[in-house]
Amino acid sequence: MRYRPLATIALAAAAATLLGSVRQRRTRRFDVILLASLRDKGPRDVRKAAALTATPAAVLAQASVVAAVVARNHPRLAVCIVGAPALAVGASWIVKHAFDRARPPWHLFERKGMQSFPSSHTAGKGALLWILATCCPGSPATRASAFFLAAADIAVVALTRVADGAHWPTDTLAGAAIGIAAAEALCSLTREPS
Repeated sequence: MRYRPLATIALAAAAATLLGSVRQRRTRRFDVILLASLRDKGPRDVRKAAALTATPAAVLAQASVVAAVVARNHPRLAVCIVGAPALAVGASWIVKHAFDRARPPWHLFERKGMQSFPSSHTAGKGALLWILATCCPGSPATRASAFFLAAADIAVVALTRVADGAHWPTDTLAGAAIGIAAAEALCSLTREPS
């Protein structure tokens, strides 16, 4: 676990750089090109399923179920499993209102709330998957497998949000960074005191 402090610092620096770039609109060209290439790509059913399972309410429900399973043997981990997605979604909503970035023009929403940056779907799902992959007990091989599966699932959620036109690509990058940062912040609480 020696890499964790360095990885956390690198993640914070990358997130700060991304926030500054989005604030100054330097990511516009990247966002437009990548969004145009991904728009409506992939099976529609997969995109719908990924969007539904990554809603903040669905992620908190998933986290509650997993926390109930691990609570008996790892009570601190159970609290962190629920807390990480909640913290990530809350932080993403605060950033959304601070940036007030409009969604891509061709996505039609049935509700109010047009803030795009960052993606709270990606933040919540990223936090849940990251804490499960990096903080849960298990053999090194199991943890490595969980890590790569979590990274792949975070990427699927991010890509489907872009393919559906709900977010710009940098929205999902920032959401994933917020989710991972929230998980890393709470993961330190799972260590038992010596």
